[in-house]
Amino acid sequence: MYLGKKVLVVPMHTQYEQHCNAAGAATMGATVIPELHPRHYPAITDWLNHGQPINVHYPDITADIVARLVSEQA
Repeated sequence: MYLGKKVLVVPMHTQYEQHCNAAGAATMGATVIPELHPRHYPAITDWLNHGQPINVHYPDITADIVARLVSEQA
C-alpha cells in the first residue's frame, strides 16, 4: 500500500497476526482471500483485471517524535 500498488492478501492459516493484518487491509479496501484455491479464482481474476491501488498517506513524523522525546528528557 505504501508503494501505491494494488494489494491481494492471502493470510497464512496458522498465523493469527496475519488474519488481523488481513482484516485491517480489508477495511482499507484490499482484496482478501482465505487461500489459493480454484474456488477463489474469480476473486483473483477480478483483482487482476480491476484492482486499484489503495491510496494511503503515511506521514513521516520521525523528527516530531525525536523532538518530543528530547524535550521530555531535558
